[in-house]
Amino acid sequence: MESVTPCLLFLIAASFAVAADQNSAGNPMEGHMTLMSRKLIRGVTNAVTGIGEVPRQITRATIDEKSAATYTRGTVSGFGMAIMRTAVGVIETATFIIQAPGNYDPLLAPSFVWEDRDQPVAGE
Repeated sequence: MESVTPCLLFLIAASFAVAADQNSAGNPMEGHMTLMSRKLIRGVTNAVTGIGEVPRQITRATIDEKSAATYTRGTVSGFGMAIMRTAVGVIETATFIIQAPGNYDPLLAPSFVWEDRDQPVAGE
């Protein structure tokens, strides 16, 4: 039962992220409830998927050069970014009612760990 809880949290966060991505596709006249819910979804998703920064940073570090140093640098950078993304997710979740910064703008760019896919991947 203990291993089911993280899986359920991940599935819930993933479904919220898909819903947020689908809702952000068009209407420039968005209400406060939509913006608040998007901030809450972004916060929960980042709090749950922050560990995804580790493989992302390893991949980004090893694009140009593949050596033990770049893998180490990518791993250390990934864990640092994972802590930061998770903390930002917790902060955005706790403050989703507050209209800051700006108009419920994200605290971290890119908004989700899987965004910024225009970066080349090693070997391509």
